[in-house]
Amino acid sequence: MTCRAVRRNLPGYLDGALSTRDHMMIAQHLPGCVECRSQLEGYSRMAALLVRAEPPAPPPDLSLRIRLAVDQARRDSVWHRVRRAATRMLEDILEPLAVPATGGVAMSLMFYAVVLHSLLLGVPLGAVPNDQPIPVIQPARLEMLSALPASAGRQHIPDIGSDVDLVEFTINAQGQAVSYEVLSGTPGRDTLRQLDHILLFSHFQPQLSFGRPTAGRVLVRFDEYHVKG
Repeated sequence: MTCRAVRRNLPGYLDGALSTRDHMMIAQHLPGCVECRSQLEGYSRMAALLVRAEPPAPPPDLSLRIRLAVDQARRDSVWHRVRRAATRMLEDILEPLAVPATGGVAMSLMFYAVVLHSLLLGVPLGAVPNDQPIPVIQPARLEMLSALPASAGRQHIPDIGSDVDLVEFTINAQGQAVSYEVLSGTPGRDTLRQLDHILLFSHFQPQLSFGRPTAGRVLVRFDEYHVKG
């Protein structure tokens, strides 16, 4: 065995980590080679120093840092699992609703065109002659306030006192006022009795939603009234 091979295997020879054959070949080489013996002695002294050296003490907060790192890794793992589960759930919900891109865009554009046309103009697409436009929502309106018909023109409401300006009436689907709220003014007892009388004997047109009567509201100003659904 050459000196180069011997020196490369000296640490293993010293630790007893070589095979029996290699160990015997190095043992036969060392008595006749001063340089290899000198290097082996250097390894021996270094091993003796390492045996006597005390192991370094771990940092005082090492245990805490390990626990924090483990806890953070667990939280990250849980968040990763939750995010993956949420992604899969969203895909499962949206995938059945997906349509081919061209058909979906075309149907969406057609739908929005019909809805916007109906909302803004109140006339369906392709209307035939003599059709009457029907808005989607027709607000409730006043027909007769107590004994004074609304169709009689712009007339003053019968005096119910100077302490009420604006009243909101709630109208049911049958066109009857079921309640009211004074929005402006401080009515007295006599004024409230007159408002109760108006509530019972006035007639309203209910709000129409797609042609069907529904509940709504009417604002009445008691000098020159204005109607708003």
